[in-house]
Amino acid sequence: FDIGTFYQRKEDHSSALEWYLQGLLFFDSFRDEQQIDLYLRNVWVMAHKLKSEPRLRDLVRAFKDLKTRLTRDGMTFALARVYGTLGDIYMDVLDRERAAVACLRQELRLLSGLGRRRDEALANIELAGTLQQYGRYSEALEALEAALDIAKKEKLSELLGTILYNRGNYYAEIEMYPESEASLREAEQVASQSEHPNLLRMVQHNLGETYRRQGRL
Repeated sequence: FDIGTFYQRKEDHSSALEWYLQGLLFFDSFRDEQQIDLYLRNVWVMAHKLKSEPRLRDLVRAFKDLKTRLTRDGMTFALARVYGTLGDIYMDVLDRERAAVACLRQELRLLSGLGRRRDEALANIELAGTLQQYGRYSEALEALEAALDIAKKEKLSELLGTILYNRGNYYAEIEMYPESEASLREAEQVASQSEHPNLLRMVQHNLGETYRRQGRL
């Protein structure tokens, strides 16, 4: 993994890929969650760098093989993260909508089954963003509502502002301005107490834009 990252930073994609592929063969033995997340993040970056290269297929194939191996162990955090990363690659690199959404939904099912409530909320936010990019607003809003429900029940105050802000933006994009305004007003209340330094400014800017589109400025 470290050697692969070294070659990746040197823009030697071929050597980096070889070391990452070897690392994927040992991924099953990873137990530390930070190590799992870091490794998968770097593989995702590697996929982006290979976007226009034929060997991207080798990386995707290795990832699918890894998914099959991990499935034998039942529900695990590692398997959920592999599904999530594969979904991101399908969306961001390969632009394969159906495969991307299917992988992200499977990640959600696994995280839910594992009782990983915060991770489940974050995965819903990511799924919503993917669905929004493909113009599937009804499903995107459903995913955000699921994230919002978890955030409220689990008192995940650090996620509330982002969820409400995203929901307001999605409503605005489909010209449901009263709903957009209501969601952004909720986000404004939460953002005023948020540790996110730019959230309040972003919410207020978009709230003003919602007023403008309704002819109230």
